[in-house]
Amino acid sequence: MLFKKKEEDLLPLEMKKITEILKQLRASKMGVITKVIKEKPEFKTLSVLKILDPYPILPSYAMEISQWISNYYACSLNEALHLFVPSAKTPISAVIKQEHEIPFYPLNPEQEKVFQEIEKSKNQFFPVLIHGVTGSGKTEVYRHLVKKTVEEGKQALILVPEISLTPQTIERFAALFGPDKISVINSKMTASQKLHNFYRIIRKETPIILGPRSALFTPLNDLGMIIIDEEQEYSYKSGENPRYNAKQVALKIAQKLKIPVIFGSATPSVEAYYSALKGNIKLFELKKRYSDIVLPYIHIVDLKHEKGEFSKELIQKVVLNKKNGFQTILFLNRRGFAPTILCKSCGHQFVCPNCSVTLTFHKKKNLLSCHYCGYESRLSKKCPSCDNQEYLMSGLGTEKLEEELNNIFPNLKIVRMDRDTTAKRDSHEKLLKEFRSGKADILIGTQMIAKGLDFERVKLVGVISADISLNLPDFRSGENTFSLLTQVAGRSGRKTPGEVVLQTYSPSHYVILQVKNHDYISFFNDEIKLREKYLYPPFVRIIRLVVRGEIEEKVVKKIKELEDSLNHEKILFTGPVPCTIEKLNKNYRYHLFIKTQTVLPLVKKIKKITDSIYNDKLIYIEIDVDPVNML
Repeated sequence: MLFKKKEEDLLPLEMKKITEILKQLRASKMGVITKVIKEKPEFKTLSVLKILDPYPILPSYAMEISQWISNYYACSLNEALHLFVPSAKTPISAVIKQEHEIPFYPLNPEQEKVFQEIEKSKNQFFPVLIHGVTGSGKTEVYRHLVKKTVEEGKQALILVPEISLTPQTIERFAALFGPDKISVINSKMTASQKLHNFYRIIRKETPIILGPRSALFTPLNDLGMIIIDEEQEYSYKSGENPRYNAKQVALKIAQKLKIPVIFGSATPSVEAYYSALKGNIKLFELKKRYSDIVLPYIHIVDLKHEKGEFSKELIQKVVLNKKNGFQTILFLNRRGFAPTILCKSCGHQFVCPNCSVTLTFHKKKNLLSCHYCGYESRLSKKCPSCDNQEYLMSGLGTEKLEEELNNIFPNLKIVRMDRDTTAKRDSHEKLLKEFRSGKADILIGTQMIAKGLDFERVKLVGVISADISLNLPDFRSGENTFSLLTQVAGRSGRKTPGEVVLQTYSPSHYVILQVKNHDYISFFNDEIKLREKYLYPPFVRIIRLVVRGEIEEKVVKKIKELEDSLNHEKILFTGPVPCTIEKLNKNYRYHLFIKTQTVLPLVKKIKKITDSIYNDKLIYIEIDVDPVNML
């Protein structure tokens, strides 16, 4: 975009900075300067109406990184650049509360070695993977690194999954220099709060930035280090265009700025650990829990030999745990009261009208809800097919789990944490505060209780059903299950030896056995053999193409055109077939998968193909490079 304006007026800071302006283009709109040229162009230019702010709202590397995102993830440059522009979707909190003193613990020898190695490489591109068992003190290593970085006048960026962005996590970093020196990305805050803190970051008033993947695009012009915790988390991959992976983008930014980028996890993704073993990333292992506290003992319970959802062993251990003055966490990764509800007479099932999934019953609200599109309806007293008034409620969700636990343990105080109970602002913090204070005996919840929490009095963790994610039609289902179960088991025995009761219908499955043994290495060795045998990442890269639209015939026709074009180009692919969830948000969905060794040339070719057949506004084609969602 070119404008008539004196250079010294247009760029009050360094020429390389990008300054936000208001431009006259049809209606008044905001724009950014991407380049300044001295030669007068042959075409007509526009006039600048007003410079909005002397501070550059985009970091100096924004254009180069946006160009890479555009090329790699098959989106427009405009879409990529918009990631760096403030939006109401990812606001930054204005006020950080610090209610507890967080000690700055000395590092043990294992931790100190990691710290010193990274510190020696602080002025160069240095990708690191810290593989440490749960409770090994990875966060304490991060805190020491962040403190050193800020003391040297640089900014430190810490990425965490949104689900792990708990008050406890925030306090750990706020304690380093005080709550006024940290900006926290939080999707529940307002746009005005975000904008206020956005400029605080630009003016370098808050040298520590903590948040989910969107925090990567804040205006950091003195960035000295990037830390990505829970590296294995799928939430670092965007599900909307641009479908970028924050881990890949972070590597590109760190490479550009010549700074360290640290990935940390108790259960690294198979791709990351393989890359570390190959020498592409420096690997550090933290094999012991901090202060030498042992990992919890895991009891496997075969549900095939039990009646109901609660084994005798789990019930007995909850009672004993309370008697000894400790707390319990019970994990079930499925919210609601009943995942499936059907008529006892005719078998009628309640299915979402927009999606090819059954509706989940939420008893407290008497609502049938779709957890994909948000559709809700009241549960009628009579079956809509046969007028029968009796329903069968099948399966177990966290709401029903809470009700049944209240019946089994009427004298125990129970707190439930899932998306339903934490929807209101500050509700998440209030529930955690209630449990941490000891006012509640049992905390039940979904995956939001599996990470980022540290409770001294929790000695027992119960996994109600370990099989929910184990048999999904996804080559990463084993990895996801191992990670989730290991993480939730790690909530036990942080200060005193703990134990875990893991209930499953698959007690001999290799994933379950390796969770029991806290054996990531054996899990990785088994998993990597399967990946190599069936040609999955890290041995290939995958590109997923999804065609969706409201008229199924048009979707099928379009994906056939895509298939024919790919055949003509001699590209190896599988499909097309209907997606596992065939209908979503009123859209029918078909997909195919491409396996390749090189991405960029193929993405360019695929983009050319999709552009050539993309002539129907009612049909949408998704290009997903390195997908994490295969459903």
